[in-house]
Amino acid sequence: MDIEKIKEDLSICYLKTIAAVNGIAVERIEHDEDSVDVIVKKVINTDQNMLFNSQISVQLKSTSSKSQYSISKKEVSYILKVKNYNDLCMPASMPSILELLILPEEKDEWTKWTPDELIIRGKMFWLSLQDKEVSANKDKITVKIPRKNILNADTIEDLIRKAAKEGIL
Repeated sequence: MDIEKIKEDLSICYLKTIAAVNGIAVERIEHDEDSVDVIVKKVINTDQNMLFNSQISVQLKSTSSKSQYSISKKEVSYILKVKNYNDLCMPASMPSILELLILPEEKDEWTKWTPDELIIRGKMFWLSLQDKEVSANKDKITVKIPRKNILNADTIEDLIRKAAKEGIL
């Protein structure tokens, strides 16, 4: 299997794992024409004690290559295709975010399995580009993701609740 497909599968597994903890469904989109790989969704009980079907569309990216990203104290810089960037800036009826899984450089370190546990080694960050200006770049653009935007079981729940309340992330 192509190494990029392996990274893609790991990003989906990572997201599904942290979402499952909170009963959040992750549905894969078969055709990624509009920079949407998956939709995360959950029926939540709002502050007004009403049920609401909250959904977020997600563009997943995964890298282990230091040439594609850098991490400083405040942010993660990632080189993204302009097409993906512009798609994520586009107004939409459903909030959209970029989720970036950063894996160790060595493939042998991406996962660890023992009879007692399975570990996916890496960190996933998220970024909303809604309401940003589209880019006139031809090929790529560097996005800056605040380091505080780490994606885990708590933050994915917060995002799905925020999407229900505000419709934008």
